[in-house]
Amino acid sequence: MISAAERVLVYYSGKGFTNLVSEWDDFELETRHDYIQFAFPTMESSSCLKTAPVLTETDVAAVRDNAIFVERQSRAYARMLKFYTAREHWRAGVPDHNHLRITRMIKSAKLFQNPGYADYVYHSIMALAFNPALRLKEESVPLVARTHWTEALKYGE
Repeated sequence: MISAAERVLVYYSGKGFTNLVSEWDDFELETRHDYIQFAFPTMESSSCLKTAPVLTETDVAAVRDNAIFVERQSRAYARMLKFYTAREHWRAGVPDHNHLRITRMIKSAKLFQNPGYADYVYHSIMALAFNPALRLKEESVPLVARTHWTEALKYGE
């Protein structure tokens, strides 16, 4: 049986990664629900994708030690931040599946990127959520989502 770590590394070495960072447009990123769990893996199951990898401590160590994964995942973060910059519906003041995606992204950054990267993702998202130039206020993202994002900064500690 293939491990969760191997499944994530296969994703990042093939078409999954290529689709995410260079093939799919924003519409595709928004409507697909079968990639986020592979792009930003955690030690938690997904309610959306039952076949998503659920990493063990051993899996996390194996994936974290893979330099290609770490570099490519940082490119996946850049793509998703570009997506959230361009799309506004997740800032409409109502619960949205993108809020769960962002939580997963922050948790995955805690597991695999350098120590400050999760903070970078969190602050980038918060800056987008409360952009005064767009007249966005705290209510642009529900409190429950913001709470999940803050808690995600402690993931794995």
